[in-house]
Amino acid sequence: MDYILTNIFITLIMLATVKLISQSPARLQLTLLMLAVISWFIPWHKIEFLRIYSQDLFTKTIENLFPQINEYLQTNKLDTPLSLNAPAAPTLLENIQQTFYSPYFEYSLIIMSCIGLAWLVVDISRYQLYLSKLNNSAKEKNSLLEQQYFSSTITFRRKLTLKTSPLVPTAMATGTFKPTIWLNQETVNSPQIHSILLHEITHLQQLDPTLKWLILLIKRLFWWNSLVQILLKKIDLLIEMRCDQHCFSVKQEKYSVDLAEIILNHHKKSQALDIKVSWLTSITSQSNANMARITSLKIEKTMKARFVTLAIFGVLLSSMVCTQINSISIDSVSTNSVQLQNTQKLDLNAMELNLQTHRAKLKKFKIYLAETEVNTDYNRQINQLVSLSKDALNSDKNVVDNIFNEIETWVAKRAQLNQNQENKLMFHTFAVQNFLLQQQGKSEQIIDLLVNRFGSLDRLPKAYLNRAATALLQQQQPEKATQVLNQFNFNDPRIAIGNIYLAVEAYMLGGEYEQALQLLEDRLNRDSGRDTQRLLTLKYQVLNYIGSSKEANQIKQSLANYHNIHKVRHRDFSVPQLRVHWAPVLDYI
Repeated sequence: MDYILTNIFITLIMLATVKLISQSPARLQLTLLMLAVISWFIPWHKIEFLRIYSQDLFTKTIENLFPQINEYLQTNKLDTPLSLNAPAAPTLLENIQQTFYSPYFEYSLIIMSCIGLAWLVVDISRYQLYLSKLNNSAKEKNSLLEQQYFSSTITFRRKLTLKTSPLVPTAMATGTFKPTIWLNQETVNSPQIHSILLHEITHLQQLDPTLKWLILLIKRLFWWNSLVQILLKKIDLLIEMRCDQHCFSVKQEKYSVDLAEIILNHHKKSQALDIKVSWLTSITSQSNANMARITSLKIEKTMKARFVTLAIFGVLLSSMVCTQINSISIDSVSTNSVQLQNTQKLDLNAMELNLQTHRAKLKKFKIYLAETEVNTDYNRQINQLVSLSKDALNSDKNVVDNIFNEIETWVAKRAQLNQNQENKLMFHTFAVQNFLLQQQGKSEQIIDLLVNRFGSLDRLPKAYLNRAATALLQQQQPEKATQVLNQFNFNDPRIAIGNIYLAVEAYMLGGEYEQALQLLEDRLNRDSGRDTQRLLTLKYQVLNYIGSSKEANQIKQSLANYHNIHKVRHRDFSVPQLRVHWAPVLDYI
């Protein structure tokens, strides 16, 4: 999904930027990586971006950095124009997106997040248990603060408490509203006690314990995401480096010597504890992180203009990537809708002409009644409807719209017939009007026409249900389309296969995948064999779309073995399929 793709690029860009400015102060690097982490909580796929100049700017920048990018992005692109029966092969970007676009992927994210939250609850429990053990064995030592010339009040007027306990690994800081410094009993008499207290107080002043908990939350929520784990590991180190650099600015080289001595003498103490506290603000970290911290202090980290420039460039590049990917995604998601708007006249007209050619080979629909005196007025009005519809296949929308209006005027002025004849005539009239409105993409007007004629969609005769549901799907209203189609008794094997197709599409567009599969399975169980091939094909498309590849491949194999079908095109059920409902009257124009 775009959410994953966007954040992958943002994270990689920020990591690369931090690599380029590795000699800058830790606070600048930390800010960039925190922006990358925060981006994982932003639903980029649901945000519509302003794309003024952004696409061209991004394209030119990327083309300069990666000259071959166009070749990769155009992978598998068709040279031939897009047609209704031969959809263009996906580009590399679309292939990547398709990997994450399985509807079940979002459900998987929710499940994995729940696992992470449960894990976090365990962490909190362990933390509370550990604090309880500390408090049971702790002794207050607030006097030590005064002895080392530190104030007992820190930022936001918070009262600082200092405690000692044999269960503490050298020193650590906890609490946001009730900040506490914990010292190992042996640390109290350490020659480096001033540096230790300065380090922990700095953590508390910078609200690092809160930041560490936030990092732990993200770590658990994204336990499955190795890229986020890399980010968090780097952030954890930068938090310590930021603290170290502040302390270094206060004590200069003396702090570097003290830190090396502290790490050398006390690192083994953390290994003796019965609980892991690596995610707490402790002066000692993992061995490789400790070495990086000591090495970092050997080089003076000053804020230079080039560091700020590179950081701003990284943020801007991330913004452009974010805009570009989501712009592509918005276009991708609405591609079929845009094509319907821009090429609907061409595509629908081509479908209509093909359908007319097909109908010419078949027996005409019966629209006239027997030539009797009782049926004279009915047949005369049918003739008038045929005459009014003679240009219904015209590709000019204005002509089509005029025909619709002329039929509306004719309906209002014509003489009423008996109930049976009236029902027949009004169905044929609506069928023509529906055909004309479909040509113009006026699905809302189709629904208005039906509601005005029958009062509500719940009162539609069965002959109108299919057309009403199609119009509702074109309006992206799958729930209403499903309600309309449920007026059919799908347990009746005589229900036309086209209604099954439409109901499956409505369920899929509404995200009700299980209902779609159940409907197909029920119909397959009742099918006499005539529609088995079509039903299996549709079931394969549904399974493939929702990511059930194993079941989809089984059906594909069945289609190949028993129906000699070796290629089945994929369906995008997020966009309603283009349809044309033929009107019986059109057989006579």
